[in-house]
Amino acid sequence: MQTGFNMVDILCKYIRYALNEKPFNPQMVAALIHLRKITMLDDSQVAEILNEISKLIKASIFVFSASVSTNISSLKSQIKEFGERLESANAKARSYEREAEILKQEKFVWSRDIYQSLTGLRMYMKDVESLKRKLNEQLSLT
Repeated sequence: MQTGFNMVDILCKYIRYALNEKPFNPQMVAALIHLRKITMLDDSQVAEILNEISKLIKASIFVFSASVSTNISSLKSQIKEFGERLESANAKARSYEREAEILKQEKFVWSRDIYQSLTGLRMYMKDVESLKRKLNEQLSLT
């Protein structure tokens, strides 16, 4: 049966498949050695095939590592942005805490001032009541 592939193509495709999909173990090595014997390729042909495959694998690794580097850079940027947002939120929280403390102090001062004003007013009202009584007493005596 003819597939249109020569022995080099078949060996090359199988080696790439085996390296990508199968675990690298003694059974895989035995299968590759057996395939080499069947294809009757000499050492230089096998070396050339393996060099081509290694170039493809290196290119794949380079592309993968570039992708990983890009993802790492993106994650670093996201982490930095998150840190900045977190610091901003912490600064706002500290600001709100300060504002709350100031408002609490102002409320205390205001309450104290109101209390003093009311105390003064009560004393004034007592004085007015006292004067009214005295006046009424004076008027009733006359």
